[in-house]
Amino acid sequence: MRKIEAVIFDMDGLMVDSERAYYDTALEVSKTDKYKNFNITENLILGCVGMRRVEMFDYLNEAVGNGFDAKLFNQECMIVLYEKAKTMGLKKKKGLDELLTFLKENKIKIAIASSSQIKTIKDKFIFANLDESYFDLIVSGDMVTKAKPDPEIYLKTLEKLSVNPENVFVLEDSEVGALAGISAGLKTILIPDMKESSKETESKVYKKLTHLGEVIDLINNFV
Repeated sequence: MRKIEAVIFDMDGLMVDSERAYYDTALEVSKTDKYKNFNITENLILGCVGMRRVEMFDYLNEAVGNGFDAKLFNQECMIVLYEKAKTMGLKKKKGLDELLTFLKENKIKIAIASSSQIKTIKDKFIFANLDESYFDLIVSGDMVTKAKPDPEIYLKTLEKLSVNPENVFVLEDSEVGALAGISAGLKTILIPDMKESSKETESKVYKKLTHLGEVIDLINNFV
């Protein structure tokens, strides 16, 4: 009988509630004296969710205009966010602990394929009180040359795991990430975080779920 051999996780917005934390922080920074004269709306910040950094800078600079420096704004947001995370931590997403325990008990390989740099990933382990020993492999954004939706990070992860691609689940919260998993030819499960994906993308994924705990049933019923 076929069984799932490996599950590959994205990180931000999937395992930890970091995208919500960034959104809240960006709103906070946007209301400071330095930025109060710029038109930085809630919808504008929400539009950044799931974007690659360079795309986000272009998007914000064009939308806000008036000499706005999105790169500097992001740097200031990250400083505030890290200070808050150090003292208050980051929330783990619903079902994460149960899913990781299930995968470990059933000897299913666990990997992370995140666009974040390796230092950022390891910091978030600490902030979210997440045990790094659960993971057999971490592939970060600084280990690849192309960002999602390019499939490079998933193809690299798959190569290092040495498993049958047909028996692998990819877990993603964003449309960009889901498209990367799909392009890599992997069974991609979409668990949306702050933004809903398009119907076109949803039609291509293996399954759309509401939280990580539901992955357990998918694995148990996999044939």
